Order: sequence, then C-alpha cells, then structure tokens
Amino acid sequence: MLSAAELERYNRQIILQGIGLSGQEKLKNSKVLIVGAGGLGSPLALYLAACGIGEIGIVDFDKVSLDNLQRQIAFTCGDIGKQKTQAIKDNLLKLNPLVNIKPYNVFLDCANALDIVKNYDIVADATDNFATRFMLNDICVLLSKTYIYASIFGFSGQASVFTKGGPCYRCMLPKPPEPEFAPNCADGGVIGAVCGIIASIGASEIIKLAAHVGESLAGRLLMVNVLDMTFRQAQIKKDENCSVCGKAPTITLNNLPNYQYFCGVQNDEINSIGARELKEKIDKKESLQIIDIRTLAQISLYKFPNAKIISLESIAARKDELDPNITAVFICQFGQRSALAIKALKKAGYKGRMLNLKDGLKEWKKD
Repeated sequence: MLSAAELERYNRQIILQGIGLSGQEKLKNSKVLIVGAGGLGSPLALYLAACGIGEIGIVDFDKVSLDNLQRQIAFTCGDIGKQKTQAIKDNLLKLNPLVNIKPYNVFLDCANALDIVKNYDIVADATDNFATRFMLNDICVLLSKTYIYASIFGFSGQASVFTKGGPCYRCMLPKPPEPEFAPNCADGGVIGAVCGIIASIGASEIIKLAAHVGESLAGRLLMVNVLDMTFRQAQIKKDENCSVCGKAPTITLNNLPNYQYFCGVQNDEINSIGARELKEKIDKKESLQIIDIRTLAQISLYKFPNAKIISLESIAARKDELDPNITAVFICQFGQRSALAIKALKKAGYKGRMLNLKDGLKEWKKD
C-alpha cells in the first residue's frame, strides 16, 4: 500500500494511464541494481530514486573527483574525496527519503557478483568496460534477470534491454573488440548531456518494465547521435549458437569465464610500477625512459615531465626509438592503453625491460 506521502510525491505518475496506483505499487516493490555510479549511473540513480523504485543497489569502488562533476550530476563539490557509493546514497535520500538505497563499495567480479545480482529484479549496466558487460550479461541470463545495457562515447550513445527468452548481449556482440580498438570515454571524452539522454532512456525502460506498461527495447538496439540529433534502431536476433543463451550453452554458473582475459585487458606477463615507486626513482635520478602514449588532447591538459610522446597506434613501428638497455615506463590515463603498448612492443620483438604505470596518471596525480 502507498502512504499519504507517497501518494502526494508520485501524483504526476499515478495519474498516468498505464501506471495508476497498481503501477506505482509495482515500482515500490521493485529492486534495481545499478552497476557503476559514473556518467550513466549517476543520472540513472536520480531518476529511479525520484520515481519511487523501492530498493536501489549501487555498485562502485571509486571516489568522487573534480573531473567527475562535468557529467556525474548526483555529486557536488562537497562530495569530492568521498566514496561514490556513500555520497550517492546520501544525495539520493535527500531527493527521496522513501526509497531504500543499498551501497556496495566493491569492485564487481565473479567472486561477488552472483551474491549481489541474485537479490535484484533488474540489473542496469552503467559501466564503461567490456569485461563487466559480458560478466553481467552472462550472470543475468543464468539467473533469469533483466539486463539493461547502455553505453556512451563522445557525442553518441546506445541502449537496449535483454530479457529472459530473448537475445542477450552476446547475441549482439559474441566477442569484444580488440582492446586497442575498444571505445573509451577516458581517452575519447564525452558530453555530460549525452550521459543524461542515455540514462533517461535506461530509466524509462526500467520504469516501464517494473510497472508492466508499454513495449521495451528488448530485441532492439537504440543508437543516438547528438551531433546531428538522429535516433536509429537495429534489430537484435537471438543466436541459437550463443555460448550462454543458445541451445547448447558452454557458460554456466559453475563455469564462468575469466572476463579480464576474455576481453584482452589482463596479461600476467606485463610488469607494473606504482606511482610512489616511480616518483622515488625519478627523484633519485635513476636512468629511465618515460613513454607517454596518451592523446595530444590529454597531454595538453597535463604534461608528464621529460616523457617521450608516442601514440599507441605507432608504438610498434617506432620501437627503434627506444633504448633496450634502459628501463622504459609506459604511462596513459588509467594504465590500460599503456599495457596495450607494452604488448604491442613485445609482439614486435622489442627486448628491453618495460614497466606499466599502474592505474595510470589518475593514480599518479592522486599520490
């Protein structure tokens, strides 16, 4: 039953044909998990809390930083330095104290994802990496949960819904792109308003599914480009040979893949160095060659002292510019593309010692 405060708060929804009292009660009884409290998860959480979703779980392990505020509108300047999950919980409860917010301040992986996801009806993927997307898709299929997919890059974004019995994310994308070709907002940038548009689409889909009204995006991929303000759709067909939802699945709850390896972002052969250790070596004037593989736009915002600039795309062709007798330290924004540069050089036959700056310049500037 809805309280007097809920009847007043949700009045504009309740009077909608298709929602009504029963629909609002369904929203109140729904449980939605948001994975990622960034550009997508932040506005998505605001809309879900405002509309009266009964329980909202939020998974994130990061802290709020100044460069988040351009698009992560659930945070304010006063939240900088706080854990995202706690900050967003506090702010959502200021917006609507009638909902239950459950923060999960963890890095989501196969060790904890099953125990978290099983408690929710709908899982909203607001992450920015393929490894987590494939993992969430597989777990949602195997647990018969609805999976809301959304992604953004630059001036564009896309969204879809994957439900029981229909095509899944793997039907649309059986394998991830090679890491060096994977879209990355940290490298390519994004407009905050695009995050809001795609998050609003995701929130609309969740509200419709929870209230049992309208037709969802299941079986369709919606693509948005704000540069020319076009909205396009593509049909997603079920793949009978899909490794998780097909006729003879090879992925089970007891046999989940190593998603980091599957998506090519983990390599045990790559040695790393922490920001503090690198700073100590530089202060001691140890012989190092620092290779910065960031984009020119990123470098214009922060220049690493005495670094040689080589793009990821040309690193293998320019291997002769490196001295194999001197340790090379590779840096990028978050430590992922620099790892790809090391892999490319190894493949090209470079024999010198190479180290990857762990977690990239984000960790360097923090320390």
